[in-house]
Amino acid sequence: MFRSKTKVDKILWLGRDFLFTTAQRHESEQILDQLEVPYEINMFSDVDHGFAVRCDLTKPRQKFAKEQAFDQAANWFDIFLKE
Repeated sequence: MFRSKTKVDKILWLGRDFLFTTAQRHESEQILDQLEVPYEINMFSDVDHGFAVRCDLTKPRQKFAKEQAFDQAANWFDIFLKE
């Protein structure tokens, strides 16, 4: 997935994700380190896969994760799309 990366990357991971396991996350981190390209990883607990589009906004942690994911992605693109 990441082996051909030549540009910066922004990744939002979950503490529990049935599609992207902890082992896969660790492998991806190692690959990103070897590529020597800038990247940022943020990890959210208490949310499930798809949290940024289908979370329960009545649950404070889920709402926080959704809002943080949006803000972090917007800031990341604002900075790195200008390069």
